[in-house]
Amino acid sequence: MQLNTPIKSITTLHGSRERILNIESEGYVFAYITDRFDGEANAFEEYDGVIILPTSPVLLKEVLHRFRSANSWTARLMPLFLHQQMELEYMHRQLVDGIVHQLDELYGAVSQIKIIKDHISGSRLRTFPTYEKDTIYKLLVYLLSREQKTLKAYIDRNSSTGYTYPILESLMNGKTPYRLMEFAVGEGLFTTQFQDSVYTCNSCEDGFLMYREACPKCHNTYLSSQDLIHHFACAHIGPERNFQRENNDLVCPKCDKALKHIGIDYDKPAVMHHCNTCHHEFQSFQIVATCCSCHKTTAVEHLLKREILTYHLTDKAHTQVEAGSDFNHQPVQENAIPGAVSEAAFYLNMQYELMKSGKQKVLMGMIRWEPFDRILEKIGRQEYHLLQVNISDQVRSSLQSIDFLCVLDNCILFSCLHTSTELAYRVVERTVFLLSHLMKDNLGQDITFEGACLQLQGQQDVKTIVLEKLKEASW
Repeated sequence: MQLNTPIKSITTLHGSRERILNIESEGYVFAYITDRFDGEANAFEEYDGVIILPTSPVLLKEVLHRFRSANSWTARLMPLFLHQQMELEYMHRQLVDGIVHQLDELYGAVSQIKIIKDHISGSRLRTFPTYEKDTIYKLLVYLLSREQKTLKAYIDRNSSTGYTYPILESLMNGKTPYRLMEFAVGEGLFTTQFQDSVYTCNSCEDGFLMYREACPKCHNTYLSSQDLIHHFACAHIGPERNFQRENNDLVCPKCDKALKHIGIDYDKPAVMHHCNTCHHEFQSFQIVATCCSCHKTTAVEHLLKREILTYHLTDKAHTQVEAGSDFNHQPVQENAIPGAVSEAAFYLNMQYELMKSGKQKVLMGMIRWEPFDRILEKIGRQEYHLLQVNISDQVRSSLQSIDFLCVLDNCILFSCLHTSTELAYRVVERTVFLLSHLMKDNLGQDITFEGACLQLQGQQDVKTIVLEKLKEASW
């Protein structure tokens, strides 16, 4: 392509097939490359901005993400411009700082660079020890340096949920951003606005699903349908095939009268469906969805509903970036149970209580539920996590404030400190009874609960005793 602007110099990076054309305007030096550039973004740290000539949507997306996910602040915040005549596509508006129509007219790009550099100079560029905090801080600095006060999701067929936040996709290397943004909202850095909602697989959380009608009895999708016929004279109702004769005439199988005129002799009030696998007949389909990624088939009522939100920066975000201050809270670990300790912490705390007690007994309870595998397969990991939270809340309501608990896959462990043996057994029995009725009556889940009370004493190893108890077929 012929360039109508003075070229200051040409640079070729080691290991790259593409050349960098150095262009200067008003004292600012731009690197001019195509989206075929295969070098590292950190190689441009000495430039004031980068102009990219797009040749392919795939290559352009890759090179933009390479810049916005770079390790260094300078490369990640580098002003990027596209050399094209058309307007900027919506997918690139979070990643690109503008359009350059002619290379001999760069005053617009220079003005944008001045604004970005001014904002960056007023921000404290720092790192945080945790991935969540560090990523959120990078996002804040980037948005504020571009004066982007709104973070919006865009429809993207290549995204697992069908929506993407381009800058977050770059910063997180394609990981799901929703839990991270929940943390940021909880910190008061963003307010939210509803944008859309999507349904995703409850196993892998992918949003590309195939919907089909299925038999409510055997869940097979090999179905056929026929109209129901209602004979006015004798009030008989049945599938159309029961009325059909060899000459395709309709004759009532109950009274043997011919049905000639619809609306006068009969009507068709509904449709009857027939399962060609189990031969079950029914009027209401079960709608199922098969995930195109993990191939799991799920009833639609057990799909995950996710809200897609638009995020708006708050004044606190400005203050935090200017001061470089730490966050108020620690990120919540995925699938953490509120108020519960980890398995290792539970064993350690119980061992400590056992050591303090001397020769006295220390009591703890255990409650487990089945069938774990079938429940998880049916409702998915996220709904199962909510089930664990409900169970732990019910157990905690029966304990003293000094007690602590731990939630495993299908079992909950809890201490019964400063409690008599009789009272500890009653707590376990009552909690099992309440959980059984709660799950059946309120959540519609057919779950079997059983409980046990352990009496610990002396130099016993708590973890060994608990694991041995879990191996027992029944308590």
